Amino acid sequence: MSKPSYLYGTLHTISKNRFFMPTYTQEAFASCKILATENANLMQYLSEGDLRNIDSRQYLPHRKTLADVMEKSQYDSLVAVLKKNRIYRKAYLRLKPLYLDGMLTSSMLKLNKHNTTGYEQVFYSWALTRNRTGNHMGIVGLEAYKNTLDYLDSLNIGLQVAHLMKSIRTDFRDARHMYAVYRQENIQGLCELAMEEPEQYRLLVKTRNQAWLDNIERLIQSKPTFIAVGAAHLAGPNGLIQLLIEMGYTLMPVPEMNLSKR
Repeated sequence: MSKPSYLYGTLHTISKNRFFMPTYTQEAFASCKILATENANLMQYLSEGDLRNIDSRQYLPHRKTLADVMEKSQYDSLVAVLKKNRIYRKAYLRLKPLYLDGMLTSSMLKLNKHNTTGYEQVFYSWALTRNRTGNHMGIVGLEAYKNTLDYLDSLNIGLQVAHLMKSIRTDFRDARHMYAVYRQENIQGLCELAMEEPEQYRLLVKTRNQAWLDNIERLIQSKPTFIAVGAAHLAGPNGLIQLLIEMGYTLMPVPEMNLSKR
């Protein structure tokens, strides 16, 4: 490769007061011609039909509620938490546990659209600004957003329930820990956190990493590419770093590259 490409681990949602972006990351981004994320769609760029499809797939099928897929004691505990925190809505009880877990986590950690951002969101903004000023940057996805939904739907409902109840039981300890580990830029720690849920890790990280490799190689062989995916995808024996090394690529931490002297 005549010019390097870059692999960046993101958090899809983070509070604005915890968001950080090192100078060397900005320099790496500026040197690239393509931005590649997990999928190339932000919600505001999807059609109304696509948005309706995403919304409908968050709910249990056949008008079921969580009472149909949870033990009574679990359901009662969930309802009690929702009511205690004044976020009880009947519609929430029709959500798949995975989506309710995410909503509850955001609520309990006081993350809302007014005080949060996301790394993909920032990178999209930078790429669009470049395109408006004539410094073209392609924007591509490693998978279609519908494929992302398919992976999420492949998670067993029982495992989703177990994760939701763990979040409630531990006061969302894993999510709080994840933000702390990310702030330390500890990608190995984030991988270990993800691997605490083996089946979820297999479906959402390991399988997708393998599926992305052909697209990643095609992109980085064509133009310098800035690849921004969830940080749990990077480290470990099934992480993108190791997989790319096994394909013959050389990877090294960006801070050690001293980009300003390149």
